[in-house]
Amino acid sequence: MVNQKFEIGYEFDFLREAEAMERIQRFLCVHNKKPPVLVPSVVRNMVTRKVLVMDFVDGIPILNLGDEIAKRGINPGGKVAAAAKQNILKSLMLVYGQMILKSGFFHADPHPGNILICKGSQVALLDYGQVKDLPDNLRLGFANMILAIADDDPTRASQSYRQLGIETLSKCKDEQKEMLKLAQSMFDTKLPAGSKMLQPFSEDSSLKKIAVRSFPEELFCVLRTVHLLRGLSVGMGINISCAEQWRSIAEEALYDAGRNEGKDLKGMVHKRGFGLTSWTLSVNVSSLSGTNTPKQHRASDFTLLSGFHWDVVSLRESLVPNQYRFLTNHAAHPKHWVHLKSL
Repeated sequence: MVNQKFEIGYEFDFLREAEAMERIQRFLCVHNKKPPVLVPSVVRNMVTRKVLVMDFVDGIPILNLGDEIAKRGINPGGKVAAAAKQNILKSLMLVYGQMILKSGFFHADPHPGNILICKGSQVALLDYGQVKDLPDNLRLGFANMILAIADDDPTRASQSYRQLGIETLSKCKDEQKEMLKLAQSMFDTKLPAGSKMLQPFSEDSSLKKIAVRSFPEELFCVLRTVHLLRGLSVGMGINISCAEQWRSIAEEALYDAGRNEGKDLKGMVHKRGFGLTSWTLSVNVSSLSGTNTPKQHRASDFTLLSGFHWDVVSLRESLVPNQYRFLTNHAAHPKHWVHLKSL
């Protein structure tokens, strides 16, 4: 069990909370052209263990979003309201995917009271008293589990349980299939088709067939975070898979750790759903103007030779000479190399 006394003590150490806010704020600024959520800035010379002073954030609680939409004369079931909700979920999914899978250090309390909606559907994330720092073995094991869920891969899911140190006891014949279903219920936000909530104790539930004998303490915060995100998406009426949204982030995390090289060299393209399109592919940089190499540029300094602008959010050197890979928000044909030039 999680040591609640220890966690509560942490929540009231405001020096620690200020450091957590600044660490997450720096991380998001480094890895994004524009951070997906607003993290309040700390007023450093006014922080002690018992006092925390930060920027004022002007926004409305996410639970009041429906009332605010109606107050502005917008149809709650219309396209404008749906787009606003999708943008909000997009921001939350992206920031949690980056924090958990790329950093391992994440805000672990995304309940509605800690989320404000600001002008332009910008999301503000409050209260950094409860944060978690996943060790690399669990972070990368969780990345593998996310790919298993996104790819509907029972074999990889079973391997991921072992990587994560989750011990199970099978009570069924088709063990791997049920273990994948259990992983989906624990670590994905998407509900089964036609369901409005999970039924963990129904007769066909995977929990009835797979007993969890041990579960790493550090993963409880990940589990809780995923379930809180699921609650938010269900409350907004959008059934979305965080595993599908996080697929390319998980691939990049494994690639950076040297655990996904084979797939990267072949070129990978994955769509991430409802406007959260993001793509991962190997890129042959065969024609760069000037003498600078991609490593000397920011990823956002590149564009396609065809003239289309690509919102490139990550650029990494591949194992093959003169080849690079990047994440972008636009689609490309997976069978062709893409030529880049420096702006």
